[in-house]
Amino acid sequence: MSPFIKDLLERALKTAAQTAIALIGVAQVVSGVDWTAVADGTGLAVILSVLTSLLSYNFGDQGTASLVSTEQKRGPDGRFVAGD
Repeated sequence: MSPFIKDLLERALKTAAQTAIALIGVAQVVSGVDWTAVADGTGLAVILSVLTSLLSYNFGDQGTASLVSTEQKRGPDGRFVAGD
């Protein structure tokens, strides 16, 4: 499995867990847990996470699902400079 796919899956699973926990917590406080709504909300969040990762491909570090580059560049004076 490529690093990009692993990164994408990790992000999607974290998003699913965070969304489900948030929706269950809100539902518990308000009335009762509507499991269909939790599943729908979690599914939508996972789809958005996957789409975001796919659209982020090769924007940041090569082969990752991140928009952020971790590569640090130095200017002529030796100090770190902002990326492209």
